[in-house]
This record gives sequence, structure tokens and C-alpha cells, in this order.
Amino acid sequence: MVENVDPRFALIENVGGFKTGKITKDQSVLDYVKSRFRKLGFETRVMVLQAAEYGVPSLRTRVFILGSKTGFPVDPIPPITHSREGRGGMNCYTTVEQALSDLPSVNAREGVDGGGKYESSPKNQYQKILRMNSNGVYNHVAMNHSPRLVERFSKLLHGSSAYDIGKSGYPNDESVTVYKTNNQRLTPGLPSPCVTANFQSTHVHYRDARTITAREAARLMSFPDSFVFHGKRTQMSGSFLKKYGRDHENHLSQYNQIGNAVPPLLARAIGLQLGILADTDGQANLETQDVLDLEI
Repeated sequence: MVENVDPRFALIENVGGFKTGKITKDQSVLDYVKSRFRKLGFETRVMVLQAAEYGVPSLRTRVFILGSKTGFPVDPIPPITHSREGRGGMNCYTTVEQALSDLPSVNAREGVDGGGKYESSPKNQYQKILRMNSNGVYNHVAMNHSPRLVERFSKLLHGSSAYDIGKSGYPNDESVTVYKTNNQRLTPGLPSPCVTANFQSTHVHYRDARTITAREAARLMSFPDSFVFHGKRTQMSGSFLKKYGRDHENHLSQYNQIGNAVPPLLARAIGLQLGILADTDGQANLETQDVLDLEI
């Protein structure tokens, strides 16, 4: 694609394992990409960025490979704006509660897919910005949990997971999973763990006894509320559908779309830095400056 389009810049994003992955025994994925970029006339920079350091209320570290045909007169890594404790004049990390507290409280098997009302007026700047141009709450439908699952979720402490059940603090229950990331109860005063495409089994709401909805996951990824997701909320794996001749059902679900995305606030930070890098005067020339200059 890069070879055919021949852009001035090219940006590739992937998980941390991209840095150590192998194509063959003797060739790494990263070396291959850098070699291909070099043959196409690009200089490259590899950046490992943490989304929470750019205002995203989720801990998400990803690898970005930037190719430039005009070199790097300025550092392509966008300046960090947030830190865990807000030191050095930075903002503190955006938390789960700051991201979700104005959305309607729903129980398992409840919610509305479109046009619902907010729980309250915006409680902070993050909510205010994500609600810009929104016509209501969309994609806010809880999973159809069984009563047994709801009971399990209600016992989870903030920061614990289903892996902890049957261990200290949960003496009357038997262990239910060997996976430490299964059914993690979100901590209201911290960013969430990384939102992945299977967050329906990993992220339990900090207040309600259920896993998070598509809208809540979108909030944790910094998608504006005006961004409405379509298609099924979840779906079976592609390999399963192919095995049983159901390839026609193999489309990205709402959860896939959200969990596999680059968080918009992180994309915004990278875009602004690319604008500076691209401009010969050292200043970004962007028509949407009134939106991009918003402070999160």
C-alpha cells in the first residue's frame, strides 16, 4: 500500500510484540519493515507510546513505526501531556470514573442501543469534550449475564478479577478461572487496563455488576459519543465461522472495532506532531485547529 500510494509519511501501528516478532528464524518483523521502508526512500523511527500519557483513560502501550521521506528535523514523538501523579506541570491520568460517571447506570440485560439520556450533565472536561455534537447515548447495552455471573461480579473488589475468587478475600467461593485478566473489576480512580477486542470478558464496571458496554469501552478509548458503532456487538471467532461454513458472518463487531482501534486522543497527538514535522516553518498548518487545541 505504501509503495502504491507513495506518501510523504507512512505510519504503522501494532502491539508490543511487533518489536520482537520473527518472520523467519533469522529475520525479525521490525527489521523487515525498516528494510522495506528504506528501499522505498523512507527514514524510519520506532516509537513506543502509552495512550494514558495523552489523556486516554486506559493503559495501552503500542508500537508505532513512522516512515518519512523528508527526514526528521524535529522529534516525531508527541510531547507527553499526562502522568500518573501529574508531576512537572502535567495533567494526572484520566480515570475510569472521570470517563464513565455521566453515563446511565444499567444492569445486565438492560440498556438502549440509541438515543438514551445521560445520567447527568458533564462532570469534567473529558466528558464535556467527548459529548460535543452528541445526540444522546448510543451503543449502551449490557451483556445478557446469568444471575450467577451477576452475583460473581457483585463480589469483585476494585482492582481484583475472577482469578482472585477462591483465594484471599473470597474464602467461600471456588476458583473460577486460571486467567488473571478474566473479569477485572475496574478501579474508579485509575485508568482502566488495556481495552482489547474481547473486553466483554475482561472489564467489569466499577459500580454495576456487569461487564462494560460498547459505549463505555469507547469512552475508555476516547471515542467521542457522536461516533456510533454498527454491526453485531460481539461475534464468534473467524476461525470458528470458517470451520462451519459461516464466512458470510465474519464481520468486525462493535467490540472488535473499539478494541482494535488506535485511541483517538493518541491519534490526535501523533497527528499534531506530524503536522509540525511536515510544515517547513516548523508549525502545524491544520484547518481544524479549533478542535485540536482543546485541553483534555
